[in-house]
Amino acid sequence: MKSFKIFFIAIFIFVSSMCFYACKNETTIRKIENLTNPVATLSIYTYDGKSESKFGLMNLGHSFLSISNTSKTKIKIGNFELESNESVCVGTWSIQDHFGVWYNVESNYIRIYEKYLGRISVTKYLEEKDIETICNFIATHDYWSPIYNCSYFAINLWNSVAKESERLDTYLIYSPSKLSSQLKTFKEFEVNKSIKTSNDFGYFKETMYVDFNLEGDVYV
Repeated sequence: MKSFKIFFIAIFIFVSSMCFYACKNETTIRKIENLTNPVATLSIYTYDGKSESKFGLMNLGHSFLSISNTSKTKIKIGNFELESNESVCVGTWSIQDHFGVWYNVESNYIRIYEKYLGRISVTKYLEEKDIETICNFIATHDYWSPIYNCSYFAINLWNSVAKESERLDTYLIYSPSKLSSQLKTFKEFEVNKSIKTSNDFGYFKETMYVDFNLEGDVYV
């Protein structure tokens, strides 16, 4: 009987601690840090897929990022050259031609098909050193798998340049819906933030840019 009491006490303590941890995470308030001389902005987006789910076909959503060059000089995002006042979308996809990093797919999906309605986003400022960090991250994470999916890529790229108050939680299993809950803990979060990029989209095969034609619906 005594061993049963100890067992149930242990279970109670475990469950209580998990509840406390969950409550703590739900009430965590994150904030965006100001920078004196930012050269760009980084936005992280996530869409839970609910508005596009159809009978018999579940849409698990999608997560991605965009970078806007706010400096007066050209910058490089991965192998993509970004002129002053231009923006680019970056995300990973399981498209047959390339399982990995694609540029401007999401912005063109929004422009052509009005997809990702209800998307949540947060925007932070970037220093010059952050651009190099992002380029290195893209170069070493140009792949996609069910584990290393679009949300994994978006969260970990964001964290690679995030200040302490801006950092996002990481998981064993990543999903757009989990990221949505986190982004809503920022006072600065936005809904359906507009994204204006080039109408061209594609990926890099080593240093060569490969254009792509957008056909049908692709889900990640």
